[in-house]
Amino acid sequence: MIFKELSPGWNRFTLCIIFSFLMSFAYPPLQIGFLAYWALVPLFYLLEDLNYKQALIWGYIAGFFWNAGTLYWISKVTVPGLIGILLVMPIYLAIYAWLHILFRDHFKSNYLFIMPAAWVALEYLKSLGSLGFPWTSLAHTQTYYTDLIQYASIT
Repeated sequence: MIFKELSPGWNRFTLCIIFSFLMSFAYPPLQIGFLAYWALVPLFYLLEDLNYKQALIWGYIAGFFWNAGTLYWISKVTVPGLIGILLVMPIYLAIYAWLHILFRDHFKSNYLFIMPAAWVALEYLKSLGSLGFPWTSLAHTQTYYTDLIQYASIT
């Protein structure tokens, strides 16, 4: 695998950047939301062989770059607000990364069936707070695919 050939430090950082780049470009106004599907692949490779502490750290780093690429525009309104958002919002991806490792260790090969529910649960919890921006939800990447969105209530 191409990712295994890099040194471990560069490997993880490269995966963080690829994930963040793809996720950031998947959001409107660009009409390339399909990138969100592929963005999760580097994230899963990133989390593949980590322990709990490493998952929290790398999840936070990946979340920081993802949110920086998505919420950069807040700096035009308030720089302290951007700094606050960039310190808080990555916590959600860090929690997801920790849950990813927890479920991987507990459920072995079946954990991937649980991970979508964990992602949705974290996005729901994130939406309850005052920082629950709808434009950082994964579903927001699919706004230009109205035909696909129609099936969301059924599936």
